[in-house]
Amino acid sequence: YVTQITKGFLINRRYFIPNAVAQCDVLIRVPVLKNHDLAGFTGGLKLAFGIAPSDIYHYPGLDYYKWALLHQQSWGYNELETNARGMADMTLCRPPDLVVIDGLVGITTGPTREPLGRANPYMACIIAGKDVVAVDTIAALACGYKTDVNSIPGIVRARELGLGTDDPGKIEVRGYHVKDIRRWFPAYGCADPGDQTPPTLGGLTVPDGVHVCGQLTVAPTGFYDANPGICKGELYIDGILQDSNDSSANGYRTSWLVTNQSEGAHTLTYTLYDKMLNETSLSRTIYVHRGDPLLAAQALPDGTAVSLGTVIFTGATPAIDGNTFFVSSPDGLRGLRVRYGGTAPSLTPGQKIAVYGTLSTNGGQRYLNCTSYTVYGMGDPVKPRYFQNRFLGGADLNAYTPGVSNPVGPYNLGCLVKTSGRVIDHGSDYFFITDGSITVGRDGINGLKVKCGSIGKPAIGSYVTVVGLSCCENDGSAVRRMLVVRSASDIISQ
Repeated sequence: YVTQITKGFLINRRYFIPNAVAQCDVLIRVPVLKNHDLAGFTGGLKLAFGIAPSDIYHYPGLDYYKWALLHQQSWGYNELETNARGMADMTLCRPPDLVVIDGLVGITTGPTREPLGRANPYMACIIAGKDVVAVDTIAALACGYKTDVNSIPGIVRARELGLGTDDPGKIEVRGYHVKDIRRWFPAYGCADPGDQTPPTLGGLTVPDGVHVCGQLTVAPTGFYDANPGICKGELYIDGILQDSNDSSANGYRTSWLVTNQSEGAHTLTYTLYDKMLNETSLSRTIYVHRGDPLLAAQALPDGTAVSLGTVIFTGATPAIDGNTFFVSSPDGLRGLRVRYGGTAPSLTPGQKIAVYGTLSTNGGQRYLNCTSYTVYGMGDPVKPRYFQNRFLGGADLNAYTPGVSNPVGPYNLGCLVKTSGRVIDHGSDYFFITDGSITVGRDGINGLKVKCGSIGKPAIGSYVTVVGLSCCENDGSAVRRMLVVRSASDIISQ
């Protein structure tokens, strides 16, 4: 009536479990929430001892007492370690498909019920999950116990066998948070109560009132927890979990992509946890804009704080300065000039990026004063669209985003474009080309200004094709179209 199990156990022995357990389609364990004088805590893992046949593992003369499984020390381990390794091994024999812990009342005197006068707290919770190690970890934390090897060794031993995760930073808790149900159980056996102080959270990287056009990146600032240390950050929109990050390497940064949320105001909450799942939260009001991120951003007035992304990096432009770069929609139809607070990022054209900053206008062109950016991997480089000289710049996009003077065609400032013509004049850091399409020019020159910075200028009279970013400048009398190149390879002799 039993099955012998031989696996890579923590204790070098054979185990026997009932055929009904070994052969069942689904195994559900339903323990109660209690501490234990020999295991620290008993939940889904320790309940594995309940399936052990008593007539095989009993103490001589006591059929109900599974001495040979729980307390025998002939493998060189003390009683506590035998318990921990044994419950992990027995769980490995047939891991449960679901664990449901009855936490309506927490038992603080398991298993002997002594001392009788100790109160058993009303917790009013059910803790359930498919990962037995994760469920026991959360349940132990709900009792206020540390989950390290010195406090609840069975959890650690089960994780070592690959039965699940005991890292609270990698466990998603749905429903009530641990802090909402926790009762601080007393020290009992090896079970050691943990720290009760939540982490310090000074601020967030986004201010109140930010407008989200596509993607939002949120990270904590001024955070600290000496003991037991930070384990993760979580991002909620209107109370619904959107992202979680347990990596200290990127500062527990989280992100959110607008999908089916309604336009208008929403509540953002960022929650920082320590390893006891003590938590601290900060909230912000954000404003969501659906549709194309660049169109949505450029429909907002100057001074608006915007989170924009993901967009495609099209290049930096040393011809303007060392801080400016440009981003575009994947199809190249919309673009935006970005001025970063430091040196422009050294990225490859085609990389996906989200940018955060404040909208502004200078020289007739909209741009983003960028204070931070996040790179999201590689996309496809934007292909430049070919225009006659006169089509660069284009007409006003909307009331907040103007085009150039004497426009022809739709707005294209900030876009990656290509044009061609004959070189007709030079300046200190620019040259003019013409394809004959511009009949109203500047300074008596009917052509397109190409700003090249220190890049070598082609000879006057030569024919070139130029790839660059559609820009403009205000010369005091009009807002003039202009093309800005990124490197010498953008100027192609014909």
